[in-house]
Parts: sequence; structure tokens; C-alpha cells
Amino acid sequence: MKSREDRPVTSGVVARQFTRIAIDRFSFSPSARDHAIEVMQRGGVVAFPTDTIYGLVAPATADGCRLLQSAKGRAARKPFVVALVDLPRPGGWIESVSLLVRRRMEILWPQPVAVLLPAGPMVPEQLVGEGGKVGLRRAADPLTQALAAAAGGGVISTSANLAGKSGAHDADAIAADLGGAIDLLLDGGALHSDAKPTSIVDVTVTPPRILRIGRCPLARIRELLRERVVLA
Repeated sequence: MKSREDRPVTSGVVARQFTRIAIDRFSFSPSARDHAIEVMQRGGVVAFPTDTIYGLVAPATADGCRLLQSAKGRAARKPFVVALVDLPRPGGWIESVSLLVRRRMEILWPQPVAVLLPAGPMVPEQLVGEGGKVGLRRAADPLTQALAAAAGGGVISTSANLAGKSGAHDADAIAADLGGAIDLLLDGGALHSDAKPTSIVDVTVTPPRILRIGRCPLARIRELLRERVVLA
């Protein structure tokens, strides 16, 4: 840890202790990782640099959804993406899917892509979107992997910005906009200004539909799936 700044803040009627810690984003220290896990396990919100942009992570629970919706000022009708350690299995995060849908999911899984799949019994209703689907992606960076593993395999993952704003590329913007609504900010410095969020693809329909083009571009998704892909 390089520096630390603590201050009590108030979000609504709940007092939160906001902590900011400087880190090396290329090599998370065990102490920073363990602190982030502790904050999340007690129901807190963590902000940190991911493999794309700065992100927010909270438990994949109804309470976690409400915390992030409140922090971002985001409408409840717009579900969050869940980051998983492993490929989802039927009866858990997803329901049974066809071999074609599973093939698409497995092809896109290593990429910075969230795939829409039929939500399984482990998914809180607050994370279920239109058509009974949930957005799932691989926990790509080491800290998201550690947080997801500590939470039983998955966490809510979303960009660290207020609703309607672009994704944050530096910790100062997060502290200014979200400092009163999050518990821990791991400050990894400024990211590339052209960094993009995760792409989102509905793989349950034919042809697959891209709901958001992000870090993984349209041409790359088409190349990987080797089939027609359309924009929503």
C-alpha cells in the first residue's frame, strides 16, 4: 500500500466509511486483496481497475443490487452483469441451454464479453432481465476472480460511474462522484482513455444479437462465432 485516506461519509441514512488505497494495478498485494474481500463480505461496495475500465463490485444478492443501484443512480429495470470464476452450469447460474448456445458461450467466455443466458435458480430476481435472462461474463482480472471466489463463484460487476456518464478511467473521478456511496476505492492510477467496457451479446437467439459493442468489437465477435451476428 502506498497511501491511504479515510473519511466517514453518509449515503442516504446509512453512514459509510470510505477508504482509498493506492495500489499497483498490475500486481495486487495480498493485503489489498484481502481488504477488498473483507469489505465485500460485510456487504460493502468496492471500486478498482479491471481488465477494461474502473469497475464496481458487490455481492450478487438483492442487497448488492440495491447498493449498486443507489450508488450509480441506476434504474432497477436495468439489471447488472455477474462476473463468474468458472463457466456456469445448468441448475446454478443458468438453466439448461442447447448445444449451440453453450458452444457460443464457451467461444466468447475468454473474451471481454458478457453473454445473455437463461437465468438459473442462483440468480436473484433483481439481476434477471427481459426474457428471464441474466448477463454473465468471465472474471478476467485477478481481483475480480478473488472476490468472485470468496462470494461463492460470482459477484455483480459494473462500471464505476454514475448512470448516464461514461466509464471512469481514473480514481479521482470515482472519488468525486461515488465516494459517498462506496466503501473502498483501490486507486490504480489512470487507465488508457480509450479503454472500453465489456461487450454484451445475447447468444440465446439466432442470429446472436450484440446489445453493446465494447472492448470486443463486432468484427472480432463475428470472427470467433463464425456466423451471422446482428446489432440490437
